Amino acid sequence: MDRFESALERYRQIATSGQHFVDKWCVTGAQAMRAILVGDFSEAENKTRDSLHMAQNADANLATGVYGMQMFAIRREQGRLAEVAPIFKRFVDEHSEDATWRPGFMLICSDLGFEAQARDNLVRLAESESSIPVDSKRLVTLTYLAEVAARLRDVEHAGRIYALLLPFQDQVVTVPVFTLCCGSAARFLGMLAHALGDWSAAERHFEYALRMDERLRAWPWLAHGRHEYALMLAARNGIGDRARAQDLLSMAAATAKNSRCSRSSSASLARRQEQGSKASRGLQSWTCNVQSLFKENHMPRFMIERNFAEQLEVTGESAATVKRINDEEGVEWLFSFLSADKKKTYCLYEAPNADAIRAAARRADLPADVIIEVSDLRPEMFN
Repeated sequence: MDRFESALERYRQIATSGQHFVDKWCVTGAQAMRAILVGDFSEAENKTRDSLHMAQNADANLATGVYGMQMFAIRREQGRLAEVAPIFKRFVDEHSEDATWRPGFMLICSDLGFEAQARDNLVRLAESESSIPVDSKRLVTLTYLAEVAARLRDVEHAGRIYALLLPFQDQVVTVPVFTLCCGSAARFLGMLAHALGDWSAAERHFEYALRMDERLRAWPWLAHGRHEYALMLAARNGIGDRARAQDLLSMAAATAKNSRCSRSSSASLARRQEQGSKASRGLQSWTCNVQSLFKENHMPRFMIERNFAEQLEVTGESAATVKRINDEEGVEWLFSFLSADKKKTYCLYEAPNADAIRAAARRADLPADVIIEVSDLRPEMFN
């Protein structure tokens, strides 16, 4: 990791002193990748957006793909996949023959508790050779499949995916060009071996993954690895397993607290807790810790009611203007609902306070009739 940091700094100096767009874009993307790896998701999001902005005047196909994958990873670790789920579903529905984004949608379904949809996508992907790419996205796609197969305890597909992933057991999961680094591939093999009931293989893979992720300072992935390892030990329930599982859960919670980097609550995590029933109390405590960390680490959210005299027509230019003003005021537009008559919107924003939203609205010449601070309340929280 120290060598990577040193090389990245040298590359940054070269890019800063030169005029080549590609170097500057790659450096910014690499900085985002590093921030995701260590769990600094605020910095990661800033760098990811900077990278996309740099590519606006160039061929943006690659840049858009990189942005999509990085933001997907960020939102997932923040426990905010519900925000992007409708976009993914619409894209998958409109491009049913294009399997590029289907693994991500499958993972969203699994994380949010839609098991039937997750299983359907798993079957379609795992049983079609053409759906698993043989390019730079192959390894990360296999990890998505591995997570869902392990979570669903789908033994048939877990075995097939394990065989496909095994050649990568000593590698780090990366996506070029400077897109993602998601820790050790061995963690996903450990999850699959757990699903298959191969305890010795699972233990071997998890031990290797923990050593590698600690060396990488890949704090989110280290926390996830310790958590999954604890679940495996709880399920095996051998001599000393319960004590070791509790130790791993404590270390995972400490990692989350120190680096503010682990995924927040989701229905899928709750189900994994049930599967590790022997360690259920420790796992419940772990979830509560993660929830509180993320509440501390996010800006407040506000719902804004806007009433318009005429029907609202949004153009790309007007949306870009609103985004620019929002960025300058330090607020973020997450999404909006538009009424059937197109004269009223309900907009969800993140902002330091309501005054920042009002300032942005004034500058953009937008109404902000009602501003209410809100928090999440979802059905899966009560499962």
